[in-house]
Amino acid sequence: MSANFLSWREEVEILQLYVELESLRFYDTFEFKLNLQPGLDLDEYKVQTLLLQPFVENAIWHGLLHREGTRKLSVQFNTNGDDQLICTIEDNGIGREEALRTRNTGFHTGKGMSSSKERLVLLKNIPLPIIATSIRICPALVKIVMRATRINSL
Repeated sequence: MSANFLSWREEVEILQLYVELESLRFYDTFEFKLNLQPGLDLDEYKVQTLLLQPFVENAIWHGLLHREGTRKLSVQFNTNGDDQLICTIEDNGIGREEALRTRNTGFHTGKGMSSSKERLVLLKNIPLPIIATSIRICPALVKIVMRATRINSL
């Protein structure tokens, strides 16, 4: 497989390691749940490297860490009947508007989300096998829908 692509299993493992590191860094102050569609074969599909990590990072750093009380992060992987893979990242953080107000009071100039969105737009315009066909960003939810590409098609 090309260095630009990983199996979904590898991408999920990277996300799990990243979340574990962040959890340790923040003294286990949030709960993490990974949900996989029953029967989904993570070794069957491929995805571009580190496509999802910036969205998970944003949920932790800008949503959960500013929240009082119980903090929850959920990442779901599903497929639908149209040969699409769907990744949903959801948190119970403070929400996008409040995070922007909090960020505007400091000197932080994060680029992860904008870089990821720009990357998805650029990739959509070239004939690569796995491209986000839509990305939906709500206050505490990101849903990325991608064409499902099987490992053996690269």
